[in-house]
Amino acid sequence: VLLFLINTKPLLSVQVVDAEMIPASPGNSCILKCTAKCKPGVQYLRVRWYRVGQEETHYGLLTKTLPNGMTKLYVNVDREVKFVGDSYDMILSNVSCSDQALFACYLSAPVGEQNQEGRVQLNLKGCPDIQPKNEPKKNYLLIIIPTIVLITLLAILCVSIGTPQRLNFIYLFLN
Repeated sequence: VLLFLINTKPLLSVQVVDAEMIPASPGNSCILKCTAKCKPGVQYLRVRWYRVGQEETHYGLLTKTLPNGMTKLYVNVDREVKFVGDSYDMILSNVSCSDQALFACYLSAPVGEQNQEGRVQLNLKGCPDIQPKNEPKKNYLLIIIPTIVLITLLAILCVSIGTPQRLNFIYLFLN
């Protein structure tokens, strides 16, 4: 069963733990430990794993409903990911340089308790130190500004064509 939530950010109060560095070698499997701090006595509702992209965008990978342990992949997950047994830890098989990124483990708490998030930074030996390969950066200004300029120029042209005096002025101005 696939989940249709891809590009999500946790919206509720969350306690975040600093990222722990996880060294690995390309071609091997790698276990990412969930570093979220569990409060004793709290029965968490769900554990989710995300790949953290630029601007703190979370890209869902895997979720497990607690306590029954039912797991689901998010849509558009293009690699093998699974939980390690009954734990909150996630295993990535056959890691490559493109897997080098920041990952987040998110524990959903019941009402009245605080959600928890732990982060791990996967560093692969022999791979260039690059920004995580996630979503393409969206830069809408490169589209919006030229569009506004073009519309403004077209509006000026249409207004000037509508009255002959303005056409003569533009003709004299250009000559």
